[in-house]
Amino acid sequence: FDNPEETPINLIATPGINWADNLGLVDYTIDMVETRADVLYIADAPDLPNEADSATYANDISDLMLSTGIDSTYVCSYGPHCQIFDQDNNVNVYIAPTGMVLKSMAYTDNKSFPWFAPAGLTRGVTDVKKTRYKLKETDRDILYSVGINPLATNNQIVTIMGQKVLSPTASSLMSRINVRRLLLYLKRTISNISQQLL
Repeated sequence: FDNPEETPINLIATPGINWADNLGLVDYTIDMVETRADVLYIADAPDLPNEADSATYANDISDLMLSTGIDSTYVCSYGPHCQIFDQDNNVNVYIAPTGMVLKSMAYTDNKSFPWFAPAGLTRGVTDVKKTRYKLKETDRDILYSVGINPLATNNQIVTIMGQKVLSPTASSLMSRINVRRLLLYLKRTISNISQQLL
C-alpha cells in the first residue's frame, strides 16, 4: 500500500491489530499513511473485557492510549468493542467497532460528502446489538479527551459519537476527522486533475 499510484485508497484498517498489543505494527502503518498523505487509518483499540465498570474502562483505555505516544492526524480509533451475532457459530461475539466505522464513512461518502462528520444520529448509527460497556457522558468525555471516539447507547441504539483523530498536538480544526478527510479528498482530486493536464 505504500505506493499511492499503484494502490489508490482513501481508508485503511488493520482488523485484529490494536495499538496497545501491536504498537509496532500500528506505528508501521501510521508511517506508511503519513508518507502517502492521502489516506485515513482507522486503528483498532484494545478490548478490555474484565473492567469493573464503564468508568474503569474509560480511565484504563485512556491511560493505555496516552502511553502509546501516537500523534497523527492521519489515524483515529474507537471504543468500546461491540457485540454482533456470529451467524456461522450461532453466538454473540464482541469485535472492534472498526467495521462499523468504515461502514459509517462509506455511508457518509455515498449520501453526503467525505467532509461531513461520520458520527451522530444521522451518519453514525450502527446496527450492533450493544457495546461492551454502556458509557456515561463523563466516560465518553474521558475517551474523547485522548482522541478515542466513543460509541454511545441511547434507547438501545448504538451511535458513533465522536470524530477526533489521534493527535493531542493538533489544532482544534485539524483534530477532526471530517477536516482530515476533506484535505485528503482535495489532494486526490488535485492529483487526478494534474495527471490529466500532464
